[in-house]
Amino acid sequence: MMSFHLGEHFSQGDLPLLQQFLWYCTRHVYLLGMLAVGFCALTGSVVYCWLQRRSTRRLSEISKRHVDK
Repeated sequence: MMSFHLGEHFSQGDLPLLQQFLWYCTRHVYLLGMLAVGFCALTGSVVYCWLQRRSTRRLSEISKRHVDK
């Protein structure tokens, strides 16, 4: 099977929203990759901060219990 790309595409009609998104992503792979890296970095930062606060709170509770004994 062979495929040729002979210049700009002429689009006619509308695609459903999901297919529009997938078509755009196939045309801009690097942008999709950058968005994925950014999303992972943001999610990782939020989870790290949440776990840091949780561990600080837990360690302070443990130290309070240890002092009270």
